[in-house]
Amino acid sequence: MVNALGKFTSLRSATVYGGVGMQPQEKALQQGVEVIVACPGRLLDHLNRGTARLDRVEVLVIDEADRMLDMGFLPSIQQIMKAVSPERQTLLFSATFDAAVEKLAAKDIALAAAILHGERCAFQHGVPYALPRTAAFEARAVAEAAG
Repeated sequence: MVNALGKFTSLRSATVYGGVGMQPQEKALQQGVEVIVACPGRLLDHLNRGTARLDRVEVLVIDEADRMLDMGFLPSIQQIMKAVSPERQTLLFSATFDAAVEKLAAKDIALAAAILHGERCAFQHGVPYALPRTAAFEARAVAEAAG
């Protein structure tokens, strides 16, 4: 998908994941990339081998944070977050926002804010929220106002 989106730009990308040989990934990383799409374990493999550097990362995106935490990737995510510049912007996406995800956001993301969508949202203290107005939200607000 990244290649398709960047097709008519000078953006270079690499996909980094386990279960396949590291050589093509190493080659792509050595040629230089603006975008790395990676699984935490394999990205750490490249960091440890010196074939990837993250000190100039400007935007770190952590997608499916709840699933990665469920699968035991918290230590890997924390190592990656230490390897990137503290001046980065971090975007964390999660289908659920449980205590583990909140703790990760509160500890490792400066000025964390949450945008929640859905009928059942658990509010946490100390994190600002924005809730999109949906048709269900509007209907409930009208019904509550009517008494």
